Amino acid sequence: MTVIRNYPYWRIWDYGLTSSYGSTVNAIQSPFWGNTNFSVTYELAGLEPNNTYHYRVIASNIAGTTYGADTFFVTLSQLPYAVTNYPNQITTHSVLLNGTINPYNSLTTVTFEYGLTQYYTNTITATQSPISGIGNTIVSYPLTGLISNKSYHYRVVAQNIAGINYGDDIVFTTAFDGIEDFKNSKQILLQNVPNPFYNSTIIKYTVTTKGYVSLKVFDIKGNEMSTLVDDIKEVGSYSVLFNASTIKAGIYFYQLKSGKMVKAKKMIKI
Repeated sequence: MTVIRNYPYWRIWDYGLTSSYGSTVNAIQSPFWGNTNFSVTYELAGLEPNNTYHYRVIASNIAGTTYGADTFFVTLSQLPYAVTNYPNQITTHSVLLNGTINPYNSLTTVTFEYGLTQYYTNTITATQSPISGIGNTIVSYPLTGLISNKSYHYRVVAQNIAGINYGDDIVFTTAFDGIEDFKNSKQILLQNVPNPFYNSTIIKYTVTTKGYVSLKVFDIKGNEMSTLVDDIKEVGSYSVLFNASTIKAGIYFYQLKSGKMVKAKKMIKI
C-alpha cells in the first residue's frame, strides 16, 4: 500500500465469519508515521476451530481512509471433546449408554465401545451420530441383549478429521433376573472398582432379602466419612458411586449392613 507521507497513520483490522466482518482490532504497530511502507500485524485468538474467517486491513490518516482487499483463512480442525457419562435405565438385559461430545465444528462420528472387560470387543454407533457444530451435545444408545447380573465396561468414542478421542471407562452392572441369579451369586459385598482410586470409585453389593440396608464409609480410625445407602431395598444387585473428591488420600473401609449380615472391605484413595 502507498502511504501519504509524514502524517500520523492508524491501521486496524476488520474480521468476522463473513465479508461484513463485525469485529475490529488495532494493529500492534498502530499508530505510526513516516515515508516508507510498513508491515503491520495482530495475533488474533479466541477463534472457532474449522471455520472460515474474512479480514481486511484499514488505514486512516488526516487525508482519509483506505480499505485493503477482503481475504480469508480457515482455522485448523480440533480433536473432539469426549466424556463418558454414567448410564441409566439399567434393567436385567438393557441399559441406556450416555456421553457428551463437542465436535468443534467438524463432522464427528460417535460410537460406544462395550464389553465384559476393558478390551470391550463390541462397538455400536450412537443414535445421534454423526454430529457437528460448536458446543456440547448429549449422545446415547439404548443397548439391549445384555446378560443379567453382569458387570459391563463401556466408553464413548468421538472421531473427526483432526483425530479420535476416547472417553473414560465406566462400569455398570445389569439387574438380577429372578431368584436363580442369587443361587449363582457367591459374594454379597464386592471389592470397589477401581481400587486404589483417585476421586471416585464404584461399590457393588447384593441384597438377598428385602429390608433395611446401610452402606457407610469409615476412615482408618473408625470415623464415619459418608453414608452411601440408608434405605429399604428390594432383593437385587446394586452399585453406588462413592465421590471421594473432598477427602484426603489414605486407607478407608466401607461397611454393608443388610438384615443380620454385616460385611466390610478396605479401599485406598491415592
